[in-house]
Amino acid sequence: MSEQGQGGASQAAVVQQGEWIEQGLFFQGEAPPVSGEWKPGDWVEIPHEHYIPVSKARFVRAINQHPQVAANEEGFRHLMELSEGLYHFFYHRVLNELKEDYEYFAPDTGEQMREGVSEEELLWRERRFLTNFLKTMFRGNFNPMTEEDYVRACEHSYLFDLPVDINWNVFDPRMLTQYFEHLKTPEGQKQEESLGLDEPVEQALSLPKEFDNNILVFHRGIERDKTEGLFLMEKIDFLLSRALGVVLVLIQILIEKLRGDKKSGNVLVEFFGEDKSKPEAVSGNDEERTTVFERRWVRRQNLATQPKAATQLFKPIKLQEPAMQRVISLFRLRPPTPPSWMEKIPVLGKIIAAKKPPEGARDWTMHIKMFKHIPLADSEIIFPEKNMRMKSFDVTMLVITVLLGFFALYKSLKGGSGSAALIVVSVLAAYSVKLVLGYRRTKATYQAKITQDLYNKNLDNNIGVLQYLMDTLEEQEFKEAILCYYILYAEGTALTAEEIDERAEMFLKEKFEGLEVDFEVDDALNKVIEKAEKEEHDLPIVQVIQGADGIERYKAKPLDEALRVLDHIWDNLYNYNED
Repeated sequence: MSEQGQGGASQAAVVQQGEWIEQGLFFQGEAPPVSGEWKPGDWVEIPHEHYIPVSKARFVRAINQHPQVAANEEGFRHLMELSEGLYHFFYHRVLNELKEDYEYFAPDTGEQMREGVSEEELLWRERRFLTNFLKTMFRGNFNPMTEEDYVRACEHSYLFDLPVDINWNVFDPRMLTQYFEHLKTPEGQKQEESLGLDEPVEQALSLPKEFDNNILVFHRGIERDKTEGLFLMEKIDFLLSRALGVVLVLIQILIEKLRGDKKSGNVLVEFFGEDKSKPEAVSGNDEERTTVFERRWVRRQNLATQPKAATQLFKPIKLQEPAMQRVISLFRLRPPTPPSWMEKIPVLGKIIAAKKPPEGARDWTMHIKMFKHIPLADSEIIFPEKNMRMKSFDVTMLVITVLLGFFALYKSLKGGSGSAALIVVSVLAAYSVKLVLGYRRTKATYQAKITQDLYNKNLDNNIGVLQYLMDTLEEQEFKEAILCYYILYAEGTALTAEEIDERAEMFLKEKFEGLEVDFEVDDALNKVIEKAEKEEHDLPIVQVIQGADGIERYKAKPLDEALRVLDHIWDNLYNYNED
């Protein structure tokens, strides 16, 4: 195993505690490698998630390869078909409620469906919809974008390095604000309990302060986005910013403070690097780690984290950033209102005032979007309205140019040299125009790229997202339950929860090209064990055995008995024919 960082022996020695998955870019071990070529904060932990990202067909084929399963092929096939059918039945009602309620809020059908419907009923449907939506997200192993995730996204730039303002004023926060208030009522508490969370919804969501109840964003699956190219203009811009910024850094910081920049205008990070002694984690929690696998670390690579590469203008550079495989957002917008200054125009004032929505009016429409492969540092592209601005360095140069122009004009006029003043002012004016036009070109280029990216990354909208969520939820529940039973069935003896967890994770890794998943064994067992009080989604095909040592163990019921249990549940979903 190499002990050199990317670039070979010329780099500082690397202290390793694990092994390279990809030299200099992807690492597996308790902590990321140490080297003079990067800072600890350049590394981000990629957590092992609970979701099993394998199609149902591949999953079933892998289980069927086991000799014991192959010997009882028909029985095991019926076991899986009954389990799949029962989960489809269990969640069919939730899907119907989601679709029925969303009709009143969908962009294409909502306005017509809301005609003659009271506000009280709309609020009831809205609350039921949000409860079912959250239930689907949490049970489908989607992770909410938390305050930590959002801060982490804002700390770096990737392919879009212009400062971006999200226009929060277009959102209507009343939907979520009122829903969270409703959860404190007796009816709301029952809805919150139905989610099966260990903590209140607001705490589980941990919404970023900037969101302010404006939007829900969930993601599932973390992978890497990698790209390679010259990035010539970006390198030149970066080098100029660093060269001149040393002198202008205080002015830039002041401009950033005034503008409230969060991203690429972060001058202290750009010039002096991140002041971090510890690497980052993406929605990870040490206390929740229950997997047998080592931690995984991906290195964030951009011009700010590898400034030496920027000096090699004509040499390709590799960029890398953690990316979210699936991102789903839900939000509501305010009714569109014209700018207040337009009402002051005599000709338009009365017309605009007549069309202006009444005070307190709301647009009940809910928007649901689903995207794929969104780099964490570029996550602002998923928001509906955003404005790109000049970098603080460019603003600083523009301000200084204007000030120098006025100073040169003053000195020239004072010295009586009008022609010299005209030349100086003309040169500075031309430079200012060049800065502004350069920014406008860059902005147009970025806007076109964002539009193209969204076209390629947008997977579905509105009702189609709900259908996808329910399909993937049913598959996930099915895979967890069957995998738990299969491990015990193939083992032929009672196992502890930890032993089931380890065997399930190793099965997925061996069968699916090194796939590493943190199998949620407690949740899986809860689906298949016998309980004194049966719950709606239970498939009791696993026995709980209390050992003499006081440790609970679990054993699969014989296949024939498991089939009888599932068949009994299927036959008794309704009890109208008891003959």
